[in-house]
Amino acid sequence: MSEKKLYSWIFYITLFGLCFVLANHTSGYDYDLWARLIVGKVFWATGLVLKHDFLSYTPSHIWYDHEWGSGTFCFYPVQLLFGPIGIVVLQSVFIYLTFFFCIKTVKLRMGEKYSHNILLIMLTLFVYNRCICLPVRCQMFTFFFTAVVIYILERARTGKNKALFIIPPLILIWNNLHGGVVTGLGIMFMYAAGEMLSRRPFKKYLITLAGSLPLLIINPYGIKYLDFLFMATTMHRPDIIEFWGVFHPFHIKKCANFFYWSGTVIVIEAFFLIRSLFQQGFVKFVKNFDYTKWIMLIVTGYLGFSHVKLIPIFMITAFCYCYENVYKLIPKSDLCKVWSLIFVYILIAGVGLFAPTTAKATWAMYPLKEVEFIRMNNLKGNLIVSYGHGSYATYKLFPNLKVYMDGRYEEVWDEEIFMHLKVFQDMGYAWGEILVRYPADVIMIEKASPVYKFIEQNFPEWKLVYEGNMSGVFVKNAKPVSEYKLPPEDIEYYQKTMFDTDMTQEFLREYIPEFVKSEKYNAK
Repeated sequence: MSEKKLYSWIFYITLFGLCFVLANHTSGYDYDLWARLIVGKVFWATGLVLKHDFLSYTPSHIWYDHEWGSGTFCFYPVQLLFGPIGIVVLQSVFIYLTFFFCIKTVKLRMGEKYSHNILLIMLTLFVYNRCICLPVRCQMFTFFFTAVVIYILERARTGKNKALFIIPPLILIWNNLHGGVVTGLGIMFMYAAGEMLSRRPFKKYLITLAGSLPLLIINPYGIKYLDFLFMATTMHRPDIIEFWGVFHPFHIKKCANFFYWSGTVIVIEAFFLIRSLFQQGFVKFVKNFDYTKWIMLIVTGYLGFSHVKLIPIFMITAFCYCYENVYKLIPKSDLCKVWSLIFVYILIAGVGLFAPTTAKATWAMYPLKEVEFIRMNNLKGNLIVSYGHGSYATYKLFPNLKVYMDGRYEEVWDEEIFMHLKVFQDMGYAWGEILVRYPADVIMIEKASPVYKFIEQNFPEWKLVYEGNMSGVFVKNAKPVSEYKLPPEDIEYYQKTMFDTDMTQEFLREYIPEFVKSEKYNAK
């Protein structure tokens, strides 16, 4: 094996080690992971992709689950077979593959000038993590497919067009894993526009796009799903944090590393752009201008700065197109390569390469003790819980309790349902209407919520029976507090039991067929 090939192998092994450490030491599971696990459980227990909600007690429309495949074929089987460590490895693999295809694109663009630089990759991975806290969520499939599609389209720019036939099947799979499939469609359109402006062959991108669009109807919901996908993609969500821009006060500190990263990349690209203008002259500069590259950077940059959840799409795009100019300004000696790898291995060893076999249970992210209190005391009925914690509460407490709503939002409910919950939590005008229109038996609400103290002080029929690290549990017409069992205080208990649920496959095999035959299901 040649020295160059050996170094390449070491580089990619190191890269996977970095991705694994990154996945193992981040914030944990996305709030909606639990809904994905439930969908997977239902499918493997009954063979059904449910088109109506059975988990809540509020009115709902047809359940358009644009992530149904993620839970069914990825998260649930992996968690069932390998436990929490399996989910960490799954996430590591998709982070790794995303950057692997980014690197393939860079190598394609740079040719013989390309050389691996682990420190540059590590910096990008670090910022990538810090910006989105990298929880386990379905968006990781969109990031992966984005990198793959860009690589295939870049190959097509060099005349290697056969790989374009791979894109429609990828779109079909992507469409059933995550609604971010619209990213792939947009990228193909931007490539067509950019190549047309560059007076290069562009019809092949439009043909690939045209061949991909009909495949969007191959999903459990048929052609009606396209209406939902358009609505969900264009929907204004001013009350959802991840749809706020990076300049929002809530995100400025969190995205500080991204500002430095993106600012550096923008300055370097501007420097080389201006230098190219002076070296080539205006006419030659315009003739050789890479419209495709800049359309991609400007559009994804705008989207990333406008919605923090789209930052990774911009980072993937910027990495693919800007690495070559950044690389020109960093040391390239063999000694630098050796010390870079030594530094990274020390980092991996210091952080800890091996993931724990227990779940990532943290007081800061989930109301672990509060939910366990409800479960231990066998509370039943309807539960009002915050939007973010709804899926976890359902996973742990169904069927004893049905939630008002959870993070599935537009997939299941009309906007009115969400607004009632927001007004209730923020104590807006007519904040108590939710309790009149959709009566509850239990309320689990964050202590930071304005309505928390108000209920405690002004509504004696709602008794605060338990106060945890994050939330309080109110029960209507509750028995004396002393009669309730208290949950364990030890975090290790929750790490071992976080994925435990009464919603077993055996339970679902009995429950779901009855629900499908019910009047409620067929009346919707």
